[in-house]
Amino acid sequence: MYILKMNGEKIGEAAERFEPVQHGWKSGVYMVQSVDCIQEYVPQEGEDETGLPFESIHPDKEEPTGPGMVTVIEFKMCFTSPERIAIYALRDAGDPVMTDWLSILDDPRCTGVDLGLESTRSGVEYLVDKVAGFTESRANSVLKGEMI
Repeated sequence: MYILKMNGEKIGEAAERFEPVQHGWKSGVYMVQSVDCIQEYVPQEGEDETGLPFESIHPDKEEPTGPGMVTVIEFKMCFTSPERIAIYALRDAGDPVMTDWLSILDDPRCTGVDLGLESTRSGVEYLVDKVAGFTESRANSVLKGEMI
Protein backbone atom coordinates (compact mmCIF):
# COMPACT_ATOMS: atom_id res chain seq x y z
CA MET A 1 0.00 0.00 0.00
CA TYR A 2 1.27 3.44 -0.89
CA ILE A 3 0.64 6.32 1.46
CA LEU A 4 0.95 10.02 0.73
CA LYS A 5 1.99 12.22 3.62
CA MET A 6 2.16 15.97 3.95
CA ASN A 7 3.87 17.51 6.99
CA GLY A 8 3.97 14.02 8.55
CA GLU A 9 0.17 13.57 8.26
CA LYS A 10 -1.37 10.82 6.11
CA ILE A 11 -3.52 12.39 3.42
CA GLY A 12 -4.13 9.51 1.04
CA GLU A 13 -3.48 5.85 0.31
CA ALA A 14 -3.73 3.58 -2.71
CA ALA A 15 -2.84 0.05 -3.78
CA GLU A 16 -0.87 1.34 -6.76
CA ARG A 17 2.13 3.63 -6.70
CA PHE A 18 1.35 7.35 -6.84
CA GLU A 19 2.85 9.03 -9.86
CA PRO A 20 3.65 12.74 -9.90
CA VAL A 21 1.38 14.70 -12.20
CA GLN A 22 1.00 18.43 -12.77
CA HIS A 23 -0.12 20.00 -9.48
CA GLY A 24 -0.26 16.73 -7.50
CA TRP A 25 -0.05 12.97 -7.36
CA LYS A 26 -2.19 10.29 -9.03
CA SER A 27 -2.66 6.56 -8.45
CA GLY A 28 -5.27 4.90 -10.67
CA VAL A 29 -8.35 7.06 -10.15
CA TYR A 30 -7.09 8.51 -6.86
CA MET A 31 -5.76 12.06 -7.20
CA VAL A 32 -4.18 14.31 -4.58
CA GLN A 33 -3.98 18.01 -5.45
CA SER A 34 -0.71 18.89 -3.73
CA VAL A 35 2.91 18.91 -4.76
CA ASP A 36 4.12 19.12 -1.13
CA CYS A 37 3.65 15.42 -0.45
CA ILE A 38 6.02 12.56 0.11
CA GLN A 39 5.24 8.98 -0.84
CA GLU A 40 5.87 6.04 1.44
CA TYR A 41 5.37 2.32 0.81
CA VAL A 42 3.92 0.24 3.64
CA PRO A 43 4.44 -3.52 3.10
CA GLN A 44 1.33 -5.64 3.39
CA GLU A 45 1.19 -9.20 4.73
CA GLY A 46 3.23 -11.50 2.48
CA GLU A 47 5.28 -8.67 0.97
CA ASP A 48 8.67 -7.25 1.81
CA GLU A 49 9.80 -3.61 1.71
CA THR A 50 10.02 -3.66 -2.10
CA GLY A 51 6.30 -4.37 -2.48
CA LEU A 52 6.94 -7.67 -4.23
CA PRO A 53 5.50 -10.90 -2.88
CA PHE A 54 7.92 -12.33 -0.35
CA GLU A 55 8.09 -15.67 -2.21
CA SER A 56 9.27 -14.05 -5.45
CA ILE A 57 12.29 -12.53 -3.72
CA HIS A 58 12.99 -15.25 -1.17
CA PRO A 59 11.98 -18.52 -2.88
CA ASP A 60 12.20 -21.09 -0.10
CA LYS A 61 15.25 -19.27 1.40
CA GLU A 62 17.28 -22.42 0.75
CA GLU A 63 20.64 -22.87 2.39
CA PRO A 64 23.56 -22.56 -0.02
CA THR A 65 25.07 -25.79 -1.22
CA GLY A 66 28.28 -26.81 -2.89
CA PRO A 67 31.96 -26.64 -1.99
CA GLY A 68 33.01 -23.30 -0.60
CA MET A 69 29.45 -22.12 0.06
CA VAL A 70 28.43 -20.72 3.46
CA THR A 71 25.39 -18.81 4.65
CA VAL A 72 25.72 -15.05 5.03
CA ILE A 73 25.65 -15.32 8.83
CA GLU A 74 28.30 -18.06 8.77
CA PHE A 75 30.46 -15.82 6.59
CA LYS A 76 30.06 -12.89 8.96
CA MET A 77 30.91 -15.18 11.90
CA CYS A 78 34.31 -15.81 10.28
CA PHE A 79 35.22 -12.26 11.39
CA THR A 80 35.79 -11.21 14.98
CA SER A 81 33.43 -8.65 16.48
CA PRO A 82 36.07 -5.86 16.30
CA GLU A 83 36.71 -6.76 12.65
CA ARG A 84 32.99 -6.60 11.80
CA ILE A 85 32.70 -3.25 13.59
CA ALA A 86 35.69 -1.90 11.65
CA ILE A 87 34.27 -3.17 8.35
CA TYR A 88 30.95 -1.41 8.91
CA ALA A 89 32.81 1.71 10.05
CA LEU A 90 34.58 1.74 6.68
CA ARG A 91 31.22 1.66 4.94
CA ASP A 92 29.83 4.38 7.21
CA ALA A 93 32.90 6.52 6.46
CA GLY A 94 32.04 6.30 2.75
CA ASP A 95 34.54 3.69 1.57
CA PRO A 96 33.10 2.81 -1.87
CA VAL A 97 34.47 -0.74 -1.93
CA MET A 98 32.96 -1.64 1.44
CA THR A 99 29.73 0.16 0.59
CA ASP A 100 29.36 -1.99 -2.52
CA TRP A 101 30.52 -5.23 -0.89
CA LEU A 102 28.25 -4.87 2.15
CA SER A 103 25.28 -3.84 0.03
CA ILE A 104 25.47 -7.29 -1.55
CA LEU A 105 26.04 -9.17 1.73
CA ASP A 106 23.27 -7.28 3.52
CA ASP A 107 20.73 -7.64 0.71
CA PRO A 108 17.88 -9.83 2.02
CA ARG A 109 17.92 -11.80 -1.24
CA CYS A 110 21.50 -12.94 -0.58
CA THR A 111 21.34 -16.37 1.05
CA GLY A 112 24.89 -17.58 0.62
CA VAL A 113 28.49 -16.62 0.02
CA ASP A 114 30.74 -18.47 -2.42
CA LEU A 115 34.16 -18.37 -0.77
CA GLY A 116 35.86 -19.18 -4.06
CA LEU A 117 34.26 -16.32 -5.98
CA GLU A 118 36.73 -13.63 -7.05
CA SER A 119 34.55 -10.81 -5.69
CA THR A 120 34.44 -12.53 -2.28
CA ARG A 121 38.20 -13.07 -2.30
CA SER A 122 39.01 -9.52 -3.41
CA GLY A 123 36.65 -8.05 -0.79
CA VAL A 124 38.28 -10.03 2.01
CA GLU A 125 41.80 -9.28 0.75
CA TYR A 126 40.92 -5.57 0.51
CA LEU A 127 40.45 -5.58 4.29
CA VAL A 128 44.10 -6.52 4.94
CA ASP A 129 45.26 -2.94 4.45
CA LYS A 130 42.12 -1.36 5.87
CA VAL A 131 41.27 -3.11 9.17
CA ALA A 132 43.77 -2.97 12.03
CA GLY A 133 45.05 -6.43 12.91
CA PHE A 134 43.42 -8.08 9.88
CA THR A 135 46.38 -9.92 8.36
CA GLU A 136 46.80 -12.09 5.28
CA SER A 137 46.62 -15.06 7.64
CA ARG A 138 43.24 -13.84 8.94
CA ALA A 139 42.04 -13.30 5.38
CA ASN A 140 42.99 -16.90 4.50
CA SER A 141 41.08 -18.16 7.55
CA VAL A 142 37.98 -16.24 6.50
CA LEU A 143 38.23 -17.54 2.94
CA LYS A 144 38.38 -21.11 4.29
CA GLY A 145 35.13 -20.46 6.16
CA GLU A 146 36.69 -20.79 9.59
CA MET A 147 34.25 -19.31 12.07
CA ILE A 148 35.57 -17.60 15.18
